[in-house]
Amino acid sequence: PLFVGAFAPSTRSTFAAPSVLKAAESEVSFGDLDGSEIRVGIIRTRWNEEHVKNLVDGCRKALKECKVKDENIFETTVPGSYELPLAARFLALSGTVDAIVTAGVLIK
Repeated sequence: PLFVGAFAPSTRSTFAAPSVLKAAESEVSFGDLDGSEIRVGIIRTRWNEEHVKNLVDGCRKALKECKVKDENIFETTVPGSYELPLAARFLALSGTVDAIVTAGVLIK
């Protein structure tokens, strides 16, 4: 056959084993994460404030669970989702944070 490998088309009908489907039901765990020395920048949009606020609140909750200190979380806003990539680039190039989270919502 021309294609060989896991992604090659097959003439046989195969089904995933039950153990593969079980993975979707299991919980992913990373153990104890220590983010006490990590600086995180959160860039949020001003549009769709209600939805973006929920995203940022969830992000802050997850960061707190990873022991990131409140004083190590930098938060700023941009007008809309169109500005998020450039703002994230500028923040990354500044070297002031170790990680960047962007939060914006597009509703059609």
